[in-house]
Amino acid sequence: MIGALVITSVLVTGCLSTDPGQSVPAVAPVVPTPATTEGALATPIVTKTAATPVVTRTPLVPKLALPVVIERPGDVTQLSVSGGTFVGDSTHEYAIAYHPQSHLFYADGWYAQYYNGENTVLAYSEDGTEFTRRSRLNHGPVSYGQAAYFVDGHLYVVYPDSNGMKIFVRRGTVDQGSVSIGAPKEVVDMENSFMAKIPSLLFDAKGVPHIVFSSLEGVTTGGSRWRAWMAHATSKDLGAWSEPVAFADLLSPTMEAGASTSGVFVGDDLVLAYEVLNKFYVITDMSTDSPSLTDTFKGTHDYAMVADGDRLHVVYHSEVEGGSGAMAYRTWSRSTGWSERVFLGQASPHHTAFALDNSGNLWVFYGERRSVRVRVLRSGADQFEAARCPIETLEPDLASHAWLNAAAGRENTSEVGLLWIELPSEKWNVRFRTFTLDEVMALPTCAAEA
Repeated sequence: MIGALVITSVLVTGCLSTDPGQSVPAVAPVVPTPATTEGALATPIVTKTAATPVVTRTPLVPKLALPVVIERPGDVTQLSVSGGTFVGDSTHEYAIAYHPQSHLFYADGWYAQYYNGENTVLAYSEDGTEFTRRSRLNHGPVSYGQAAYFVDGHLYVVYPDSNGMKIFVRRGTVDQGSVSIGAPKEVVDMENSFMAKIPSLLFDAKGVPHIVFSSLEGVTTGGSRWRAWMAHATSKDLGAWSEPVAFADLLSPTMEAGASTSGVFVGDDLVLAYEVLNKFYVITDMSTDSPSLTDTFKGTHDYAMVADGDRLHVVYHSEVEGGSGAMAYRTWSRSTGWSERVFLGQASPHHTAFALDNSGNLWVFYGERRSVRVRVLRSGADQFEAARCPIETLEPDLASHAWLNAAAGRENTSEVGLLWIELPSEKWNVRFRTFTLDEVMALPTCAAEA
């Protein structure tokens, strides 16, 4: 059982961090535990009193004879102004939300996961030039905030139900776009709506999945109570899971609908991150009573983490002089602690992607909806290359945000893939491109930022 902390604080003034598409209904009043000051240790909060691990109930749902192939859209060959490959379309802007989650991976070709407004969809392309096969991964109604991971030769998909009350995980395999997947496992049941939001998976050295997610409740005094939770499977077969335990618990005078959490294993160290109340927090030692990093935050879910052996790499939107947002980069290891913050360039909310390619190069994508920038830290280097602007989107295809998600490509190459969002008509389009280090370095550097 992994140890757990609860970090409790009360904010008397603060800014609202919201998802524009998310409306938080009034819920049953909750009287929060009195809090003292930020960082004060509180008693761990457990959803139920049952000892852990607890065998999870398997919901009574029919097994799907997957793949469930979705009809191919008729517009798959149309190129946007940016020239990206069409992956799929969606009736919801949050098709590839959220940034800390995984929506893209390479196995025997490229697989892109997105939300089409009704279902969790996995699209396949052998080489990234055309996505020709799409499969539904969910067993019932879902909300946005899904994710897909490829670990040790297996596909894992995680998604919340349409009420934000339960979270399901499925495990399967892929083969040239064909998906074989097991029955859904109900791994979280928080019993109230909006109590199981934006789940992410992380995997320990044995490949056992852990899950982190957040919850949001109204309180009798007004505002909200936001918490970050974690649970874990007892084996890779997903048969039994622990009960969720809260590791962050904060009160706000506003509705913190835009807050989220994520995690990663750095060697044997569990690292948990979350953003709420315009602050970014990282816990690197579960036995301490406070995060080891606290910094200003200027985004909406705009952060991501990558582990490279025993070293952690983190990017997130922080605030610079004048109040604007910029992409920040830091590293951490157990032996050296945190590095100094390095700013990479100006960035607007919902523009963050981070990938470590199979040659050891770090790729940081950021910017704004018209121009996606990338900076690369070459393997063994101590300074990032100058920014390049590989994606330029013009007015006919502009969405309110480009979102972004990235992943490493083929083995023994510097290839990465990038997803982003455009809005050429009444539906949002998910677009895709691949890059190699040589291709990006051949581009001219971006124009100077204002």
